[in-house]
Amino acid sequence: HQPVEHVESLRLIPGLQVLRPADAAETVEAWRLALERTDGPTALVLTRQAVRPLGGTPGRTRRVREGSDLQLVATGSEVGLALDVADLLAQRGAEAEVLSVLDRAAYRRPIDRFV
Repeated sequence: HQPVEHVESLRLIPGLQVLRPADAAETVEAWRLALERTDGPTALVLTRQAVRPLGGTPGRTRRVREGSDLQLVATGSEVGLALDVADLLAQRGAEAEVLSVLDRAAYRRPIDRFV
C-alpha cells in the first residue's frame, strides 16, 4: 500500500514543502532543496515502484517530452504513466508535452519560468 491520497493532506500543512520526485535525479534534487531550505520543513514523498530515468535537468518543474497539442502534468511515479499516455496519443496524431512537477507549489507560478 502506498498512501498517495495522503499527499494532498500534507500539502495543506502550512509551511510544509512537499516534494514528489519522479526518478533518481529528481530525488537527488529534492534532497538538495530540502537541505538548503532554512525556513521550514520538507516532506519527500517517494515511491517504491521501479521508475525509468527521465533525462534532462531536474528542477521544481521540468519538461520531459515536447509536444504542441496538449500538456500532461504529473508528479512522482505518475510521470511514467503520463509518458505512456503521450505515446498512445502520438499514435492517434496528438503530440502531448509532458511536465514532471517535483514541487507542485512551484507549478502554480507561470510555467515558462521553469521550463
